[in-house]
Amino acid sequence: MNRKIRVYMSSVAAVAVVSGGIGLAAVVPANASNAAATTSTVHYTAAQLAAHKAQVAAKAKAAAKAKAVAKAKAAAKVKAAAKAKAAAKAHAKYEAAKAAKAKAAKAAAAKAAKTAADKAAALKAAAAAKAKAAAIAAEKARRNHAPKPPVGSPTTSPTSTPTVAPSPTTAPSPTTTPTPTTAPSPTTTPTVAPSPTSVPSPTPTTTPTTPPSSPPVAGNVQPNADNTGVPAGTVLTVYNGDLTITTAGATYSGLDIHGYLRIQAPNVTVKNSIIRGGTGNNGLGIVSDVSDAATNFLLEDSEVVPQYPVVNLDDVKGWNYTLLRDNIHGSVDGLKMYGNNATVEDSWIHDLVTYAHDPAQNNGPSHSDGVQILSGTNLKVIGNTIIGQPNSSVIITQDNGPVSNVTISGNWLGSQGSQQVATIKLLNKPLPTLSGITVTNNIFEGQLASACQILDSPAVTLVSSGNVIGATNATAKLLRTASTT
Repeated sequence: MNRKIRVYMSSVAAVAVVSGGIGLAAVVPANASNAAATTSTVHYTAAQLAAHKAQVAAKAKAAAKAKAVAKAKAAAKVKAAAKAKAAAKAHAKYEAAKAAKAKAAKAAAAKAAKTAADKAAALKAAAAAKAKAAAIAAEKARRNHAPKPPVGSPTTSPTSTPTVAPSPTTAPSPTTTPTPTTAPSPTTTPTVAPSPTSVPSPTPTTTPTTPPSSPPVAGNVQPNADNTGVPAGTVLTVYNGDLTITTAGATYSGLDIHGYLRIQAPNVTVKNSIIRGGTGNNGLGIVSDVSDAATNFLLEDSEVVPQYPVVNLDDVKGWNYTLLRDNIHGSVDGLKMYGNNATVEDSWIHDLVTYAHDPAQNNGPSHSDGVQILSGTNLKVIGNTIIGQPNSSVIITQDNGPVSNVTISGNWLGSQGSQQVATIKLLNKPLPTLSGITVTNNIFEGQLASACQILDSPAVTLVSSGNVIGATNATAKLLRTASTT
């Protein structure tokens, strides 16, 4: 049955009233020009009304469901954000705890390292003090064997600068050799001689009534404090400043040189003297002969020791020299040979020093060697005692040029350092080969006497025989590595 519906129309909306309680809004175009309300009657069947009602209800239900879903999503999003924030906070707390733990561990390691370093430094200082005391005692014992000076003789080294510099004795080669009235001017001449900081001042005495015993034959008597250095009883005259010798054939004797000794003339002899060096590192040794013209320099029965030790300062450097019965100690390297015709014989090379930070070793510890050969030919190391250095007794490299015709024979060799790999090291670096090396009749002592005595490689041509370990007289060991370049 049809129901009648009355619709009231206006210019903006339509409202339907359905008789019998059922209503449906029907849009009827309004007459925009008619401001008064108009009415229109539309008839719908009950089925149409029911379908429309169901449609409206479904839409309402879908809208409610969509609203609920959106609300649930928003809640989930808020919950996820809160969870992420809590996780980030927990991770930050974990990282902070981890960083604090790492910082504490680093501080503990630094403290332990400092403690270990302090302990090592204390042990090293104690060992150095002990070695220094032993050296002083040995020096005193050696000098106590000398006759006592008569009344009026000096009991300590003279401190005033001589009014005239030491004059050499007559030269042996020319028939007439001009004798210089004054020696080469020292670079600095203090009013008094500086006192050495590392070794005691020698106590000069009068010349003994009987001459010293004859020098030992190379390799038969081991050089030590009693038979090397300035002979007991020698009176020394202090010379303040560097001494540069330019007179051919000159001989100087009985000097206590508080400065560097430079040889710039042939056939010079310096004997019965102490050379202490000056202040600072001048790139050379306390004694240096680095001139090709200064051939046949002889330093005998003398002592070389720095009064101002410093990193990179060696005792003797150069070539064309012979060292005979000398007491050499206190510097980084005992001596360096980097040219032709250099010999050290019947000498005592001992108690060399090392520094924790050496610029020449990339700021690592110094490599103190008794004798270091860098280039040259006709080089001899014969009948010496070479002990107490932390690295090698004798080391050959070719850093300055080729090396050949080297004799290392009849020596007493040892060390006291953990840096040492071998007592004698023969390294062909940086050249492909090294030849003409003879190592015979040496006696090996010290902490590596049971390990490696001689180190070389297949690139080295070596003649070796008669080398023994002192404690057992067993044959010395030769370690041949794959390469020493």
